[in-house]
Amino acid sequence: MPNEGEQEGQQQPREPLDEARNPFRAKCPDYRAFEWDDERQRLVAAGTVADDDEAVTHLVARWEERIALAKDDWLQRGGQQPPEGEPPADLPQARSRANSGASRRPSRAPSVVPDAPQANDDGDDSDPEDIRIPFGQAGPDFIADQPSLFAQNKITKREYIELYYFTVGARQRARRDQLALNEDVLTLERSSSSFALKTPVQASLEARRDDQLSWDEVMQARPQFLLWIEKLGWPPKWVKMHAAFFYRLDSHEMRSQPGGTEALALYQAKYRREWHISVTQRKLFDLSEINETAMQHIKTELIQTQLRGSLQQWQSEREALRSELKRRASSPPPAQSPTKRQKWQPPRTPSRFPSRRDHAAPSPQSGRSFRQGADGSALVICAICLGRHPLNEVSKCTLSVTWDGRPAACIRDGNGNPAVPTPVTPTDTVVRVAAATNTEPIGALVHRRSNPLTPLHADEWERLLRDSALLERYPRLVHWIRHGFITDIPPIYTTFTPPNSATLELHRGEFNRIVRHEFDSDCYIGPFSRSTLESLIGPFQSSPLSLVPKPHKEDVYRLVQNFSYPHTPSHGISSINSHINSDDWPCTWGTFDAFALLCWRLPPGSQGAVRDISEAYRQMPLHPSQWPGTVVRLGEDSFAVDPCASFGVASHAGAYGYLGDAFADILRFHGIGPIAKWVDDSVFLRILRAHLDDFNHRRSTWRAQVVRNGGRKQDGGRIWFGGDILPDGRSDQFVEDMAFPVHDLSGDSPRSADDLPYTYCLADIDRISNPLGIIWQREKDIPFSSRFPFTGFEWNLGDYSVAIPRKKAEKYIRAIDEWLLRRLHSLREVQKLHGKLWHASLVVQQGRGYLTSLESFLGLFHDSPFKPRTPPQSTASDLRWWRATLQRSDLHREIPGPREVWNPSAFSDASSGTGIGIILNGHWRAWRLLPGWRSDERDIGWAEAVGMELLVRSILSQGVSNLPLPDIQVFGDNRGVVEGWWKGRSRNRPTNVVFRRLAAFLEEHSTRIHTRYVESAHNPADGPSRGKFPPQRLLLPPLTLPSELQPFLVDFDSPFSAVERRLQESGQPLEALSKPSVSEAEAKRRHHNNCEYDNIQPWRGSFWSDLHDIDIQRIVDVTSQSWAESTAGTYGSGLLVFHVFCDARGVAEEQRTPAGELLILAFVASIAGAYSSSAILNYVNGVRAWHIIHGLEWTVDKDRLKAAINGASKLVPAALKKKKREPVTVALLHSLATQFDLTVPFDAAVWACMLVSFFSLARLGELTVKNQGAFKHALHPSRSSLRFEQHRGGSEVRCIFLPCTKAAPQGEDISFARQSSPIDPWSALDNHLQLNNLAEDPHIFAYKRHPTDAVGVPLTKPAFNKRMKAALTTISAPAIHGHSLRIGGTLEYLLRGLSFETVKAIGRWKSDAFTLYLRKHAQVLAPYLQDHTDTWTEVSCSVIQLPPVR
Repeated sequence: MPNEGEQEGQQQPREPLDEARNPFRAKCPDYRAFEWDDERQRLVAAGTVADDDEAVTHLVARWEERIALAKDDWLQRGGQQPPEGEPPADLPQARSRANSGASRRPSRAPSVVPDAPQANDDGDDSDPEDIRIPFGQAGPDFIADQPSLFAQNKITKREYIELYYFTVGARQRARRDQLALNEDVLTLERSSSSFALKTPVQASLEARRDDQLSWDEVMQARPQFLLWIEKLGWPPKWVKMHAAFFYRLDSHEMRSQPGGTEALALYQAKYRREWHISVTQRKLFDLSEINETAMQHIKTELIQTQLRGSLQQWQSEREALRSELKRRASSPPPAQSPTKRQKWQPPRTPSRFPSRRDHAAPSPQSGRSFRQGADGSALVICAICLGRHPLNEVSKCTLSVTWDGRPAACIRDGNGNPAVPTPVTPTDTVVRVAAATNTEPIGALVHRRSNPLTPLHADEWERLLRDSALLERYPRLVHWIRHGFITDIPPIYTTFTPPNSATLELHRGEFNRIVRHEFDSDCYIGPFSRSTLESLIGPFQSSPLSLVPKPHKEDVYRLVQNFSYPHTPSHGISSINSHINSDDWPCTWGTFDAFALLCWRLPPGSQGAVRDISEAYRQMPLHPSQWPGTVVRLGEDSFAVDPCASFGVASHAGAYGYLGDAFADILRFHGIGPIAKWVDDSVFLRILRAHLDDFNHRRSTWRAQVVRNGGRKQDGGRIWFGGDILPDGRSDQFVEDMAFPVHDLSGDSPRSADDLPYTYCLADIDRISNPLGIIWQREKDIPFSSRFPFTGFEWNLGDYSVAIPRKKAEKYIRAIDEWLLRRLHSLREVQKLHGKLWHASLVVQQGRGYLTSLESFLGLFHDSPFKPRTPPQSTASDLRWWRATLQRSDLHREIPGPREVWNPSAFSDASSGTGIGIILNGHWRAWRLLPGWRSDERDIGWAEAVGMELLVRSILSQGVSNLPLPDIQVFGDNRGVVEGWWKGRSRNRPTNVVFRRLAAFLEEHSTRIHTRYVESAHNPADGPSRGKFPPQRLLLPPLTLPSELQPFLVDFDSPFSAVERRLQESGQPLEALSKPSVSEAEAKRRHHNNCEYDNIQPWRGSFWSDLHDIDIQRIVDVTSQSWAESTAGTYGSGLLVFHVFCDARGVAEEQRTPAGELLILAFVASIAGAYSSSAILNYVNGVRAWHIIHGLEWTVDKDRLKAAINGASKLVPAALKKKKREPVTVALLHSLATQFDLTVPFDAAVWACMLVSFFSLARLGELTVKNQGAFKHALHPSRSSLRFEQHRGGSEVRCIFLPCTKAAPQGEDISFARQSSPIDPWSALDNHLQLNNLAEDPHIFAYKRHPTDAVGVPLTKPAFNKRMKAALTTISAPAIHGHSLRIGGTLEYLLRGLSFETVKAIGRWKSDAFTLYLRKHAQVLAPYLQDHTDTWTEVSCSVIQLPPVR
């Protein structure tokens, strides 16, 4: 007995065969084509195949298997094999469904050709009865209308489809038509040899072309179009390209121009269709790149068309009016109606929603006006949906909503007659109190797209900015106020809605209150379900919400959105903030130093007032293109759109700062100032009118300083204006450019008697802020006074002091108490407490030395930032010091301003082998370090800090009253100590203790010191520290050493102890008994801070020979010349680190000479993670070079060493990894050309050196010298090194002979040719040589300090870099390094098409090491990747070998 399937098959007629589906005629797809990129990549990613070629082979094999099965099935069903030799037909690429309509096949035949790359080719043949139903689970809250089957079919085939099908009205009509369609209705479709049954799928008769759609309709259709092309399998690259295309159109600046939206809509219509044509012709282009030239042409044609249409309509109406006048003149007047005339009332239109005037573009065939009526074929306005229908179809409209989703004012009842809709009582009680119908939020969202909600008045902003000549400084502001701010929130391609914090459930009432407030103030739009919101704005991303308590307020919370979640990208999802660089949104703000300088400069009697802008961020509307990234998740499937700027987005602080800067500059233009701001807090300073002239005169001098020093400067996200160098060595800082003087506004508005003596009052600010729409939080206003709060401090302009308010000090004390109660602390807790105390240290300067424990604690979280940890033991004692200090009543200091500094010629120095020496105004004193001092983390840095302390104590021993000034300048040659004092702390614990003791000593004597660095060679205290004492008559009086120092040093002339005598007798240094305990980090610090050993010769191995010491030394001297001086210096540093490691491990000298393999590997392992892998390799090579020089055997296995180095490279922290040097480009050189005055000798030399280095690919160090005394003819190029060379074809080059380079000690040439002006190195070099025409044969880039000099100075690398940095800062370009010239020249020659071997020869590389300098591989390799024969032929003749991409 046959089974059920066989029986069913016998009852059905045989399916007619379509010869077009004959598998014997099938043609294998080209699996190397671009449309199969995603499938090939999927196979490689899954590990199914190894590479792209294997993926093609795999796909072909799979296709052949399917074809073989299809052929068997074809023959079994009665099909015929085509005659031999007949070519196979090109079968359609899309898989069609069975053409037999409702008939059911006995068995499923394999598809002949797959329509697109698919992850699963098996389909779904499961029986409907086997489908498991989740009983008890309700359906979705909202079922989005789908586009018609015709549109879906078009998308499936990847063909062009009009956007009309994705509008709200079209999708609703598609739903209506689908419901009305009888599923039993089928049509006959003729194939090549038979007829097939098919469900009718056809275009809508109401469809309109894209060029007939309004801009609002295009934006309405966009999210649904993007959603469906992704859902129906378009390649992700295509989807992203279309998303970027619509995003860039929506954010295009033309939107704000008259007729701009019409031009954008026409551009979309034309270029999206053109792109589909290019796909079929295989001449693709990037649709997302907007062609601005074409855009302007479209706009011009649109304007001309509108003008012609307006003229024709005017002519037509004029003729109609003439005809009507003639008719009336020839006809008798109509009889008057006896009925009472009714009063006319204007039609009522809702004020919150857009009018219908932009719903549909007028038909181009009809120029008829509305009052003239319409024929049956014309589109007329429907009274229900407010859309356009043919006249004979308008009475059939059964929609219950308007075209934009709003509830219709009337509907049709069952008889087709107009009726008033019955209000629907909502059952959804989400968060909003006043629930709305499902369509109300949709209408609000559509309305907000073209009507941003903001109190700011764009027209008034534009007027004031224009009147103030500030429009060019703030070119985007007015456009953003009108249309919404674009704050770099990226396009969203995949919906991502992570859960909110559990704090929302803990404080549900407070959360509902906050959300209710946001809805009531129209800052939130919604709520929506996920599917509804996706249909409106496309894919979106929400960021987790949490509630955090507001400081100083019990049971009051602030809603915070974490836009940095997820912290680590995964599955293609990354946080909103990860796409935003806050440095791209700079603005001004008053730092402590800058604001202190501003207050210090105010004349006596000045006052300040503080005002806070109400909900500052929320006053900035966001552009609709930004909305998908600011969605708020309210519940499980409840979301709201936040169309206003919110706290937490990395760019919003800068965006508001941009707005605030513009407002501050408008006020300054009107004479109000000085002004400073910190986020939404603004402080307004005013002076007495009696000081106005003098103050404006000083402002003009500060303005000159700002201009002289390059104007606006940027550090990260902060904008500031630099002045001259202050007497204490600091750079002067201004919060404004001083372009506008302060005015006397006392007669411009009524004011009180207290305000009358001053230049302005709060009413003058309101007179400007009110028209702009600035809303002040009046209850927070701090009126004008000599004392006012700002940035967390209390500023007193009466006595020019700044203090920590008592409430803030008590808040910090409570934070310390809470900290001390817990044993474990998270990274966030450490950051918060450290931030509080760092803020307090701006006033309590001595406290900086008590922050080191917290800073060390911060460094422990690098690998596990969310794991609580135990703080260092010293943390508790530091915090107790802070607690005791914050309880003091005198937490204030003098406002720091420019200070005159006294220079008593004071120097200090320390030598680890001898002791400490100081020089004070030519007099000296010295102390001897005792054996054992180098222990418990004490090192040479500690000794240098002690030297500075003893120097200060010696100065103050003369009496503070005898000091000319309370600010003293002292010099030292240890950068770690000198610059550590600037910060007020040191990472080395004993050194930090010295800093604390010295800070307390200075505070006790009301004095300050300003440390300056001096090179050891120029430090007069170097001699006394090494036992080389000046005459006794210059000896300073003895000092009483602090008790903490007495165990470690004595006066230089104190008797030697027994231990010191024993060491002298044995010939060992006095520090021999010291057992240093030095960390690898400290060894690295020494390496960067002038280590004592600068090459590998001073190190001596413990080996012996029968030769004389002189002969051995000669061997060492000669062998050492094998390495360049810089290499030997690096190796010497490595030896220092190696011996420090051996000392710390107690490794005897005999075990280091030679060093065994395990010792070297242990050395590598000990410094892994603290140094880069290249530094570790150099250090190991230094130890190896030391073995070679002294004839010691090197027994380290290369493979084991290589493995250790490779392992160490993976442990290098990100902070130690150097970023790749960016190349100097030709465009940057053109910009820099304007910053050099080629009539100035120094500028001429630097400019010539820069261009020669760039075009000759020379190293900057080969064309400059280290210092002005380092020039040698045998090592550096001179004027005589320059010569001309000429190719026999006539090409000329200039050559410079480099007498000695690292790779060629015998010397080598560099060469360069002429270039286009103004970056021609020939012209620059000629100008330099003519301007710096020196008598002798100096350095090739030597220059005159003064025009009359006969002897020049050689160009040093530091001088070159300093001048380059100044020029880059002026044009606001990022900093570059000297090597960037060589990298940039390499890139330029490669982009010009030179072969890699040619560039390699120009740069004098002997290996492929130059590939490390390659940047922009895509641009370099672009010519080699083309499929054009002529392009490949042109470049192939010059290509020898392509380097690998690193």
